Amino acid sequence: MVSIEFGTQNKAKSNAFPKLKLEKDEVARIVLLENPVMEFVHTLKAPQISNGKAQFEEKARKDGTKYSTNTLDFVSRFVCIGDEAILMDKASDPRNCPACALAAGTDYTAAPQRRFAMHVIKYGTENGTSKVRVPYSVDSVVWAFTDKVFNKISDFREEHGALDKHDLILKCENKDFQNYDISISGKAVWRENADDAKRTVETLKNNRATDLSFFCGSKKERQWIEEDVKKVRDAWAQAKGQTADDAGTPTAEVGGNLDAGLDDLLNLGAGAAAQSSFPAEDSSPSGSVSDDDDLLAGLLGNDSPAEETQAEEAPAASDDSGDNFDDLLKGL
Repeated sequence: MVSIEFGTQNKAKSNAFPKLKLEKDEVARIVLLENPVMEFVHTLKAPQISNGKAQFEEKARKDGTKYSTNTLDFVSRFVCIGDEAILMDKASDPRNCPACALAAGTDYTAAPQRRFAMHVIKYGTENGTSKVRVPYSVDSVVWAFTDKVFNKISDFREEHGALDKHDLILKCENKDFQNYDISISGKAVWRENADDAKRTVETLKNNRATDLSFFCGSKKERQWIEEDVKKVRDAWAQAKGQTADDAGTPTAEVGGNLDAGLDDLLNLGAGAAAQSSFPAEDSSPSGSVSDDDDLLAGLLGNDSPAEETQAEEAPAASDDSGDNFDDLLKGL
């Protein structure tokens, strides 16, 4: 038994933080000012058993033909406990992770999948549109996504350059699964005004989740993962009319002054390498495009680490000679 004093220092830590979540057909405008974190994540499901019998459902193939398959119940989603170096090399580590071993020795589950999470800036917009509302307002929210989204954003970066100079427009296609149609804008609204830029970066710096990997999947101890794996194995044994022993144990595998000022705004200190970064873009034929890994390095001042549409027309360059935002943005 432990005696503990009332006080904020003894409050339980929480991973609660607002997530990017949209209603069907809702539109959002966001901008990415940092790189995501990445985790290898297992999603375990087990055949549904009712009155001792496996349940089945009808599904449709891409060609429209129907087939019957086991109804699966969700068991758990968690971060793989395999060795990080092995996972980066092989994308599976059956020697160190029971769920990887299950995937390697049976067809009951798949190997872990990469999942990503990051803070994004979400603009306040007019209802049902991507037009930024007046007065200007932004929120910091967490966006969790899969390889499909990561690859699409990487393609945007390769074609359009640094992501902090282009907003993304999202339209929700499926509320339950949070599937979005994603397009890229020809501009980034946060860069159009020095005061808005300062407010945007301060919002991101001061509103951050304690652990982004939590949004990829929960972190479980080995004993609980082993229990989940056993639950999956036993359910499949029952579905196939086998005992758990019969099923066996899986075996392991052997622009202008404002642009310059905004670049300084994002380079606030010596940044650490991001845990997972979007691929670097090619240089622009018309001139050198700064690599946004360098552009955004040190943004936070600490060591913590889907169909294409035509981009909006970029605004005409304004004559900002004589306006120098360097002093205004220094020291943020």
